[in-house]
Amino acid sequence: MKISEKIINLSARLLLAADKKEIIEISSELNDLAQIALPENDFESEQTGFLKFTKKEISKMPKKTREIFLANGAVAHVRKRKSGAYTYCYDIRWRKNGYDICASSTDLETAKERFITAFTHAMQGEPIPTKQLTVDKIAEEWFSCRKGRITAETYKHYYNYYKRYIYPPLAGKNIRNIRSAELMKILQQVDDKKRACEDIRSILNQIFNYAYYNGLITHNPVKLIEFIKYQRTTRTALTDDEIRYFVAKLNEPEFAEYRTELLLELYFGLRPCEVETARIDGDFLIARNAKRKKGRIEYKRIPFSRMAKESITSIPLVLRKTERLNQIFKRIFPDKTQYVLRHTFATKCQEFVRQEIVDIWLGDNSERLIGQTYTHFSDAFMLSEMAKVKY
Repeated sequence: MKISEKIINLSARLLLAADKKEIIEISSELNDLAQIALPENDFESEQTGFLKFTKKEISKMPKKTREIFLANGAVAHVRKRKSGAYTYCYDIRWRKNGYDICASSTDLETAKERFITAFTHAMQGEPIPTKQLTVDKIAEEWFSCRKGRITAETYKHYYNYYKRYIYPPLAGKNIRNIRSAELMKILQQVDDKKRACEDIRSILNQIFNYAYYNGLITHNPVKLIEFIKYQRTTRTALTDDEIRYFVAKLNEPEFAEYRTELLLELYFGLRPCEVETARIDGDFLIARNAKRKKGRIEYKRIPFSRMAKESITSIPLVLRKTERLNQIFKRIFPDKTQYVLRHTFATKCQEFVRQEIVDIWLGDNSERLIGQTYTHFSDAFMLSEMAKVKY
């Protein structure tokens, strides 16, 4: 019997309970079921208390430092708080005799090791070397951690913003001395570029969070800067006349060498950064889905439409990069970006095919669709659905 069914049965019994003893017994059973059904710490997102260190852990300290720690009870204050949907962060802090020592990690044992190191440095009057605490040093560490966990395109985008806007004013400065006002000046440089402002604030926030969770700083100054989400403008699809004009332009000598790449975006809805991963597999086009998080590799398999079969017979071994394709696209439509081609594909498909099928072709909503929709559709069905789409 499922837990939900057990809870329903117990609730019915509770309503019909005849005496106080039976009510108490049923209530106790309901409470036990609730503890099983709810994830750990659903009742509390944060816990605090005192952390006692073992003799083995204390023995790692130098003798003089160990004596000081033991004389003060060999305990520190610890806080366990949520740092993500399924993760927690442990903050260990010791405030006595004018000292304020802290260390953090998503792993308790690591947090304890960092605390012991920080406590030893403080007691011996040996602060962490300043050269290890400069903003550029911490930023490079953070970028090395993110490499491979975000797409190459996103990594390059973030790193370019960092080098252009963050590195020049903050390089060489101790990260502990950075104030919110100093960071606001950086954002004011791009105040008129709302999307850039949002991205740069995000980069700063992640760098300072990295320092905070590693126990290098006691707070994140970015938190005091209001986050204003950039209002995305709704893209409009190309009209039928614009599609015909676009395809005709690609047949002209000036644009002929870029024809295949741009048609891949129009007839398969590929993101510009996905074009270089495209390959033909029979009646399907396969391309890597660029929007999977944490470096997860996933491929989309999109059927050929009639228009695609007539226009694309092979794919060049070397495909152009996103930046170059956007320059070429701007020559045809100066007031649009090439991303409008993906939007056009989605719009046209939705006129003939139901939404969840289009989502699969686009590579959207993967978490929602995996195991529910994708595995239920055969190649023959997908091809028959794409045959309905007309440009």
